[in-house]
Amino acid sequence: MSAASTRVQLWRTAYKAAWFLRKGVRLLPFPHMNGAMAAIWCNDRVLLVQNTYNSFWSLPGGRLNAGEDYRDAAARELSEETGIIVAAAELDFVHGEFLGHALRRDRVEIFEALVQTRPEIVRNEIEIAETRWLTTAEAFDLPLFGPTRRYLRARQRR
Repeated sequence: MSAASTRVQLWRTAYKAAWFLRKGVRLLPFPHMNGAMAAIWCNDRVLLVQNTYNSFWSLPGGRLNAGEDYRDAAARELSEETGIIVAAAELDFVHGEFLGHALRRDRVEIFEALVQTRPEIVRNEIEIAETRWLTTAEAFDLPLFGPTRRYLRARQRR
């Protein structure tokens, strides 16, 4: 066996091992990672963000801090990711779901606010690659994070 083919075999084995370990890690009982998202609507357009660490588009949002409730987390994440400040009391609960991951079930709650004029966006460039104001139809043309897609579908039916 040549050195080149040995190197290829080693890489293939390493990839298989990494894939196997990745599956095993999913079975570990990690703590819950509950999250909250904010849907900001202006003139039938919703604000969506694309994170820098994946290809999905979603509503601004993220993980709850220790002791934080969902509504407060949605307002905080909206501010951190976009610079838009909306008081938590102005966010209305509109959607909640559980996401199943092997031995875990994480909860995501979505809150909504309607604004009359588009607020200025000050994007957190470390976390957010891009922001867009989109109609629901335009949003469905993008790869959407599951809870965002299900929320938009439910909103269409209202």
